[in-house]
Amino acid sequence: MRGASGTEHLSDRGYHAGLVDDVRATLATLVRGRGLGPVLLAGFSLGGNVVLRLAALDGPEVAAGVAAISPSVDLGLCSRALDDDPALSLYRDSFVRSLKASVRRRASHRPGCVDLEVLQAVRTLREFDAGFTATSHGFADVDDYYRKASSAPLLGDIALPTLVIHARDDRLVPVEGLLNSAAPGNPWIRLSITERGGHCAFIGRSVPWPAGGRATGSAAVLPGFWAEERLIAFLGEVALEHASAPGTFVPA
Repeated sequence: MRGASGTEHLSDRGYHAGLVDDVRATLATLVRGRGLGPVLLAGFSLGGNVVLRLAALDGPEVAAGVAAISPSVDLGLCSRALDDDPALSLYRDSFVRSLKASVRRRASHRPGCVDLEVLQAVRTLREFDAGFTATSHGFADVDDYYRKASSAPLLGDIALPTLVIHARDDRLVPVEGLLNSAAPGNPWIRLSITERGGHCAFIGRSVPWPAGGRATGSAAVLPGFWAEERLIAFLGEVALEHASAPGTFVPA
């Protein structure tokens, strides 16, 4: 995400949760400009919302396959969950502090570009998005931003192989946003809904590792990352299908 690595001096605005332009620019520069492919996209949480929006908007032109883990497809629902759930208050406060710090860093490079007194009063994600995210990206208001930047309304338009993994006990990104969208009825989208997994936390069986890892008794092991393994297997299947007969992949 733009600005997530201390690069605020490179852009006038931060990211928003549905911003696909940066991914498009990256693909144009690093992939199409060098004739590479097939393109396989994967996103986690907000990144999952971005790659799903891109898949819906640009279709097979942008990628051969897409995978998303715990994607925030309904931003309004996610904002309410984060702001209203007492169990998430520590994370919310930390997240909002990081967003405000990013704005201050950008303001240090462009004095006067934001009202720092208004920023100081921000306490919730919705307040931040209303005062800064929505206005800086030209949305009418925060609800207009949440509606237009969410991938949920577009999931019925996806027409390329897509995997979505989500857990029913994800409190940060409620699964209802996904289940109430067109995703369950889209044959191009392979849904994997688990009972457990939280938010991007699908830990599987530990696996042996010959070097490194965490010592447990006499053996070195690494935790098994179930969702990542599913993601790699799915995109690998798409890549092999694409290599054998480009453009012929059909929904399972």
